[in-house]
Formats: sequence, C-alpha cells, structure tokens
Amino acid sequence: MVTFDLLTALAFLAFREHTVDCQVLEVGLGGRVDSTNVFDSKDVCAVTAIGLEHTDILGETVEKIAAEKAGVIRPGSSVVIGPQPHGAAREVIAGAAGDAGCPTVDVAQSYSWRRVAHDLGGQPFRLDGPRGVLRLRLPLLGRHQLENAATAVACADALTRLRRGLPISDEAVEKGLASVSWPARMEILSRHPVVVADGAHSRDAARRLRESLTDYLSCHRAFLIVGMSADKDVAGVAQELAPIARRAVAVRANHPRAMPPQEVAAAFAEAGVETEVGEEVAEALDKTMAAADDKAVICLAGSLFVAAEGRAHLRGIAATAED
Repeated sequence: MVTFDLLTALAFLAFREHTVDCQVLEVGLGGRVDSTNVFDSKDVCAVTAIGLEHTDILGETVEKIAAEKAGVIRPGSSVVIGPQPHGAAREVIAGAAGDAGCPTVDVAQSYSWRRVAHDLGGQPFRLDGPRGVLRLRLPLLGRHQLENAATAVACADALTRLRRGLPISDEAVEKGLASVSWPARMEILSRHPVVVADGAHSRDAARRLRESLTDYLSCHRAFLIVGMSADKDVAGVAQELAPIARRAVAVRANHPRAMPPQEVAAAFAEAGVETEVGEEVAEALDKTMAAADDKAVICLAGSLFVAAEGRAHLRGIAATAED
C-alpha cells in the first residue's frame, strides 16, 4: 500500500460522512488496477486524451495504455470518450464499452467548441452540444483545455440523463468552469516578464505546451527552466520544446526522483538548444528574470515538481506536487 491508496481510502470515508450526491474520482495511474477502481457500478466513466506515458507500467503502445484505462468501465455506465490524438486509443475504448454493453458519448462527434477570445486570465468560448449553445469562460489557457472542458460538460450531461433527480443546470456548468483552478498548467505566475509554469513531462504534453505558448502568448522564443524526473522521456520533451527555446537552464527539483540536470542539459543540447546547467529552481528563476526584459517569456517545465518550486518561490507558498 502506498500513500495514494491511503488518501483514496480517506476520500471514500469523507464522501460517506458527508453523504454526497455523487463522487468524482480521478484515477491515479492507468485504471484497471488503480485503487480508485473498486466500485462494481458507476454512472459515468470518462477517458480523456491518451498518450505514451508511464509506459514501463501501462505498456509501450497507445493500444495497451488505452486497454488499461478502459479497465474502469463497468456494465450499466455511460462511457464518455474525450478527444483522442490517437485514433487507435478511441477504438480500444469504444470496443471495451461495447463489450460491457455501455452506451458511449464521443465528445469530438457530439460536441463542438470555438474559442471566442483570450487573454492571460483565460478564454471565453462557445460550446455546442445536446444542451444547445453555451457561452462559457475558462480561466485556463490552451486549446487542449477547451477539449477538457467539453469532456467535463459531456460527463455532466451523461450524469443528468442517468440520474434525472440530479439535474446540472446551464448556470451550474457556467459557474463551475469559470471557477476552475489548475496550478502549474499554463499558469501565469508573472506578467512583467511573463512567467509560465507548466508541468509538461511527456512528449505529448510538451507539444501542447509549445502550441499554447505560440498560440496564446505569441511566443516563438522562450527562456526555459527545465527539470525532469528520472523516468521521463527527456529526449522527447527536448525535441518538442526546442523550436521555441531561446535558451534552457537545466535544474534539479528537490525530489529523490529528480533527473541530474546534466542529463537534462545534454538532451536539450542534442536538440540544438543553447543550454546551461543550473541547480536550484529558485536561483535559476531569479537569474533568468533578472536578465530578461519585460516582453520576455520564461517557462518552467518538465516536471510538476519544478513548476511547483518556481510557483512557491514567486508566490511564497509551500511547494507540493506529484508527477
């Protein structure tokens, strides 16, 4: 038993003591054998975008990872399939739902969304779906967050259909999305210069980060402060971030699984990025901010541990995060 198992058990106890109307559980790792996956019946099972991550545990292909994720599906539930970057993942999930006799909601087919505008504080967007047209605002940046928002609304819609005594109004959806807080996910920590914290630690996440920096911040050359955990794909992350990297400082988070900064630096140098080896996240951040002008973009990336330490340093809060 690990800490996550104990925290999950405590959550179940808290839900019972507060007699909640419904429980929303996020899987820790995979799904099939995760400690959250202990219920014989579920109203809604959702699977969001799947990429190649934790391959040493879940499998080395998207199909194998999708099969592990689909292990949360139970007969009698509605299965919400979020937009998938890999078509093979969607096929595996839909197949598992079919085997269990579960109806599916393909978010990419049943909903459409369009960003209306954006600023450093978020993005208003239009969502079309079974409810009709919703005009919403999300205080998160990135087109992938619009996909996540659409998937969340699809889950609410599926739950409302199954449990008609638990309606989720348009106003509740609007209020819920507008109040979302997700630290270290394209989080703006400073505006002069712009400092972004993003825990991207896989190739797919790094690609999304690069796209978001370009699309939302018009950033084509960013100062990177990068550290990673020892089991992550540092070469893949470096290759995805290299096109927008003006310079990278490799750091080590204060965590026993942290990758030596020399290894991080070597991967970014191999990808063609001018690189410096640092040590402490806070020191690297201070030096980079002091050297940058007000129009620069500085990005903490590669690990939630690194993002959390940078966030704590700028905001004076405790640094706690998990990769």
